[in-house]
Amino acid sequence: MKSEELRLGNYYNRTDGKDKSVQVNINDMVAWSKGAIYGKPIPLTEEWLVNFGFDLDIGVGVWFGNKFGDYRFTIWDKYEGVEYKFSIENSLYIQLKHVHQLQNLYFALTGEELEIN
Repeated sequence: MKSEELRLGNYYNRTDGKDKSVQVNINDMVAWSKGAIYGKPIPLTEEWLVNFGFDLDIGVGVWFGNKFGDYRFTIWDKYEGVEYKFSIENSLYIQLKHVHQLQNLYFALTGEELEIN
């Protein structure tokens, strides 16, 4: 996991003996700037999508979220062999493998943090 991919508030798995999912804080950022990396990315799963407020259309395997106002926000489950693929209005396809990638994408598009329900 590259520290430059993370922002304050992103979730990651601590691997420094505590081995749990936590949010990046300022102490983490300072430690990483000094070369101390003690974390790994969290795989994006159905549980995380549900916690972020997405709904699954079971018959299609597509996750929907009303997070972008008038735009249709879609996460395709196992789309073309990829675990998850993001799209807006059936364009701008982006592969998502980790929780922090979804958080960062959401922030880049909305200027707001993706919150757990």
